Amino acid sequence: MTKPILSAILSCSGYTLTDEEKYLFSKYNPLGISLFSRNLKTKEQTKKLIETIKNVINREDVLIAIDQEGGRVNRLESINS
Repeated sequence: MTKPILSAILSCSGYTLTDEEKYLFSKYNPLGISLFSRNLKTKEQTKKLIETIKNVINREDVLIAIDQEGGRVNRLESINS
């Protein structure tokens, strides 16, 4: 039997997942994860974080969102390296 998906979008605290976040994400199987500027450093770091999130949750279809408000707020501008 597959684990039910928690209909919630969670977030993480930094550039990598903590052990507590790994436990929480794997246990509750959230619908998705929202990333904020505190999670985005470089392109490679962001790719690795997303890969880790998908591996921990064990689903390829987990939603990955970026808190992008538009206008002058651009979360992706800082990771152009």
